[in-house]
Amino acid sequence: MPRPGPEPIEAYVDASTRFAQAVRRGDLSAAVPACPGWSTYDVIVHLGNYHGWAATIVETGQRVPAHDDAPESKVAAEVADWYAGKAEDLAAVLRGVSPQTRCWNFTGTRLTGAFWARRQLHETRLHLVDLDQAAGRPSDLSPVLCADGVDEVLTTMLPLMRSRGRVAPLAAPLIFRAVDHAMAWTLRADGDESAPAVARLKGLAALKSGGLGLFAVDASDAPNAVNGPAGLLWQLLWRRTGRSPEDGSPVLTHPELSYDGDTKAIHAFLESQLTPDPT
Repeated sequence: MPRPGPEPIEAYVDASTRFAQAVRRGDLSAAVPACPGWSTYDVIVHLGNYHGWAATIVETGQRVPAHDDAPESKVAAEVADWYAGKAEDLAAVLRGVSPQTRCWNFTGTRLTGAFWARRQLHETRLHLVDLDQAAGRPSDLSPVLCADGVDEVLTTMLPLMRSRGRVAPLAAPLIFRAVDHAMAWTLRADGDESAPAVARLKGLAALKSGGLGLFAVDASDAPNAVNGPAGLLWQLLWRRTGRSPEDGSPVLTHPELSYDGDTKAIHAFLESQLTPDPT
């Protein structure tokens, strides 16, 4: 049976602590493969400002301008301290409000503090992967958290991108199967209004308490599928599985990934912009 994950605020604190540690020992000039033109330093500044922006939104409940702060130096230890301060400020704000506190977010849905705890958790974990890739080391990925990250992309980011006119083509239903966590999500085909946009089981206790929820569905009927560990599916959806040296396109093949059905159609979907650009 699927099990609930940790509370998102505490999972975020753990991720941000590990991120600060990676900053302290990292090369801030190292290129980040998944973010062409960005250095590790750029990723750190982006994430620190993202934390500050989210903290202000949760505090005020309102949309606010993006933050544009920066460390006073580029010494790794001092940059790590700057980032840690931003991360700790956000943690304090999130802990100080109810998960159901109403506040704005950029999707127009799930307008509560719980949205921001989850969003900041996965953004931090994603950029920790960036730091790991820039340093040439493997990432320590929790299948539980990665499964929730897959769910966030498919149920939150994908509808957001469609609302912005970035429609990923989907001529037939498509399954994402997390083979290490007995979980799956089925996306309906374009034009099929009779099926839910993302088929999955709701109602777990974790959702009722505001924690991270995991979802299981019967996904046996869809003709196309992507199968792999939850961590790899999550990285695939965020274009963190590598870039082609020829044209910079995302790498969609991996020894632990398999495709069922129309691989060409699945690749066309995955090559579309499924998630927002960093802002």
